[in-house]
Amino acid sequence: MFEVAISVLVLVAYRSATFFYEKSKISERYGDDLAHLSFVKELKRTDGQSSDLSWLYPLGKFDYPTGFHRFVYASKLSMNFVEQYGGLIPTIVDIIFVAVAGCVLFLLNGHVTPWIIALPLCRLFYGHDGRSIHFSERAWGILFGSCYLLLNVYLIQFDGNFLAHAISVGLFIVFSCSSKFAWQATFLVSLLMALFTGKLAYLSYFLLHCIGAIALTKGYSLRVLAGLIRHSYFYKTYLATRHPTVKDHYAELADIVARKKPVSTVFHNSLCRILLDNPFNLVVLYAATQSDLNIWLQFSLIGCVLTSLIGTKWLGFLGEPERYLDFCIIPSLIVVSSFGSELPIGLAGLMLITFIVVFIKHLGEFRERCRVQNKKQQNVALIQTWFSNVRDKTILTIPFRYGIYAGYDMEPSMNNRILTLHTNIGDNQQTERYKRLLGPRYPFPHNNIDELIIEFSIDLILVDKAAVAFLHKEIPDYYQRFNRFIVIEESKQFMLVAPRC
Repeated sequence: MFEVAISVLVLVAYRSATFFYEKSKISERYGDDLAHLSFVKELKRTDGQSSDLSWLYPLGKFDYPTGFHRFVYASKLSMNFVEQYGGLIPTIVDIIFVAVAGCVLFLLNGHVTPWIIALPLCRLFYGHDGRSIHFSERAWGILFGSCYLLLNVYLIQFDGNFLAHAISVGLFIVFSCSSKFAWQATFLVSLLMALFTGKLAYLSYFLLHCIGAIALTKGYSLRVLAGLIRHSYFYKTYLATRHPTVKDHYAELADIVARKKPVSTVFHNSLCRILLDNPFNLVVLYAATQSDLNIWLQFSLIGCVLTSLIGTKWLGFLGEPERYLDFCIIPSLIVVSSFGSELPIGLAGLMLITFIVVFIKHLGEFRERCRVQNKKQQNVALIQTWFSNVRDKTILTIPFRYGIYAGYDMEPSMNNRILTLHTNIGDNQQTERYKRLLGPRYPFPHNNIDELIIEFSIDLILVDKAAVAFLHKEIPDYYQRFNRFIVIEESKQFMLVAPRC
């Protein structure tokens, strides 16, 4: 297992380097990891009883899965330690992922391919900072979701026993209580596995393990699933047309070919990322033309198919398409290892060059992103200072994401309400209220601020002046000038205003 040790060293080296580099450049955390930290903080405040933040964000319904956050809470790590170094937890989880990949290869072949050293250099592991060096449940969900899918292959292809089913239910419990996306990905992969192989057991076992997980979690897994369905429906029917990250990747690729967009755009196009984020798929596609489709080749191709399907404008609401590749990365490595020394030298060279070019490209973009965020985040600390003594207020932040900065240090005794936490939505009446709050471009509220002030009884409005100026380049004069209100605080980037009575 020498190759696994080298792979882990590669993973730890660049992930710790990027974590501490970003930490040295950016003093304030991002919105997403701050939201995850808020769940842990609430668990600590309530002695593990609740992670419900509806007392602060009343338009939301807090059924976001918190299995990962409860694990961190149970670890007894101090809140200060998690705030400072929680971004290293994904690296620890991915070390386990690499070890699992090594064990699977050894059990199948009796040896581990040297290509496992390149596994951590798949951009799937590092391309998204929220996945790699920020505090979040992404890596956790991928680990347990992938293990579940691999064990299902064992159950169906190699006649697994009761113990294997019991372990599958345990894995299902962990990912279904921790990650909405893992719920979604494991179901879609299981569905396509059933269709590709003609073995309905992939789907029936998924349903069997799902029922077991729901029973053992006393319905919690089902509540997470209900929240996923509710949010997906809202995304599809309402938010997708307003969210800037939801796009037609086929149309974008056509624009690249027609030179309407720069060639460098291919690095971020989800269809191109099938090969760029996981260069092992170069061998997968080659193998599909050279031999029969064995189970590991079918498994690998499913990740490519899912990414291709969800890259359309109709299915974009199901999330970032390339994220589905995460759950098929070990099968793709198995396909590569099956060639051994017979892997064509040209194909191996192309795969290696792709790893290197994408990694170098990412490092350049990462440094630039840190530079830009350093500039943007310089004044963020002011937000918590401005709101430290605020009591009994309803607060609107423009854009919405600053609500998590404003509310991070608030306590229930302060009796504040913030509209709203990211895209966390409630149901029924609360969903309709959220729709009335949201404008045509997420994450900005409706432009008739005066009406919103009346309907939501807003007392304070925090405005990112730079973000509003950027929005006005797309929609000129969308908002009236905010200095028509009472200016409570103002900095170069932000202003805090109150409506005139």
